[in-house]
Amino acid sequence: MPDQRPAPDRPVPRLPRLVGRFRRDKRGATAVEFSLIGLPFFGLLFAIMETALVFWSGQVLEVAVADASRALYTGTFQNDANNASNAATKFKENICTKAGALIPNCTTTGLYVDVRVLPKFGASSSIPPVLVNKEINTAAFGYTKPEARQVVLVRAAAVLPVYASQLTPGLANLSSGRRLVLATSAFMTEPFATN
Repeated sequence: MPDQRPAPDRPVPRLPRLVGRFRRDKRGATAVEFSLIGLPFFGLLFAIMETALVFWSGQVLEVAVADASRALYTGTFQNDANNASNAATKFKENICTKAGALIPNCTTTGLYVDVRVLPKFGASSSIPPVLVNKEINTAAFGYTKPEARQVVLVRAAAVLPVYASQLTPGLANLSSGRRLVLATSAFMTEPFATN
């Protein structure tokens, strides 16, 4: 007759037993899933916020240039005795007071302003480009005092930092990896009387 005794328990190897326990345990599933999804999610969220900040800064710069240009349009800026010696700096400061919070180093290297008088509307052949080979063309910026009934072009270029250039590769348009935002205003000055 065969032996009816139960077979002695054989020890189960430790590694397969630990792997089996690990596969059945569901307590850390949420943490693992979050770590897999969290990094791309927060990267995408940051890229969206940075792109929105650049577009918002561009809109704020447009409004600041339009507001500062209104003083040129009416002649109040030209007739102000305080602006006679350093008009270019004062006009740049007028723009920076409205948009300076979004433009780093606004009054020094963060903003370039160009005020020029044109012979007529549409005379764009004499206007130098702002960007040349992904570099700022500093020769394109200057200040010409507008007189009454003259066509005036005002351009302001702001240099903004790009923090996540790997996440938003098309956002930087300068060779330094920063973004140049341009605001423009063109108008004919009113027939104001000069002092």
